Amino acid sequence: MMAFVFLIMDVAWVCFAQASLQHAVQVGVRAAVVNRVPKSGGQDAYLKTIVQQNAMGFLAGKEGLDSITINYYTPSNLTTAIPPKNGGNSGGNVIEIVVNNVPVSSLGPILRESSAKLYLHASSSDVMEGSPPGSTAPTR
Repeated sequence: MMAFVFLIMDVAWVCFAQASLQHAVQVGVRAAVVNRVPKSGGQDAYLKTIVQQNAMGFLAGKEGLDSITINYYTPSNLTTAIPPKNGGNSGGNVIEIVVNNVPVSSLGPILRESSAKLYLHASSSDVMEGSPPGSTAPTR
């Protein structure tokens, strides 16, 4: 009976973790799409911070920031990302924010010898809006 209870708790925990990561990348994409980026600093660093803040602690620290990837694509070529030196964060391009290999441990491990971890992934993408009239895209 207790094993069944822990199984239900573990499944719920993993579902919560996945939903939290998916929400975090969606908020990051939304911030990029509406061009809500401060003047100082780069856009990618700001978006990574937004994703990290909305991930409910699953992307904590430097390891969490390192698991976030931001890519920009032209609408005509969605397979090859635009290199950071070429910008890419201008209006009409597609932004994709991905979190990879985020480890989630079980809450109530039945077999204590094995520290089984699940590695979760989440991604979100959308088309960037243009910058306000009279301004340019922020630096990446």
